[in-house]
Amino acid sequence: MTDKQSKWIRDFVEETRTRLDALELEMPKKSNKRKPATTKVQPDELQVARDVVAKINEHAGTAFRGVNDANQLTAEGEAIVARYRKGATSWEMRLIAWHKCSEFTEEDGIGRKFCKPSTLYALKHFDRYLDESAAAYAESESVPVDVARRGQERKGEQTPLAVMLKEVMS
Repeated sequence: MTDKQSKWIRDFVEETRTRLDALELEMPKKSNKRKPATTKVQPDELQVARDVVAKINEHAGTAFRGVNDANQLTAEGEAIVARYRKGATSWEMRLIAWHKCSEFTEEDGIGRKFCKPSTLYALKHFDRYLDESAAAYAESESVPVDVARRGQERKGEQTPLAVMLKEVMS
């Protein structure tokens, strides 16, 4: 780099600093603290979190809690409510819990650690797990009653998966 180029770079940096100082901008400080949820949790969302976590606990033999004693979502409940807000139904999440927990616990006995809401309902896994679970549901003859019985779809609408399963099952 020539002296002329390095002088130009130094001048540019100094000028940029001067402009930023003139604007009196401060860089935000990073915080390791978790930001509180900005959206208020609705009672139906709390109930979905409770129901789905109960089914995971039943199928995997775990002791997760979706909602704490103060009616606030736990980390496990947040994953469930996030998928619910994106349009997934309680029935679809119970279907995933039934299929994936039985699949995970059958493999080497180490799969139980993967039967947690943060894994089952993670955005990157959810669609794939839902497709696999729907296929297993369509092929299975021994589906637990709580999974086989479809609850009311969200806001009276049926998701594409529910429509497809209805056609397959009839």
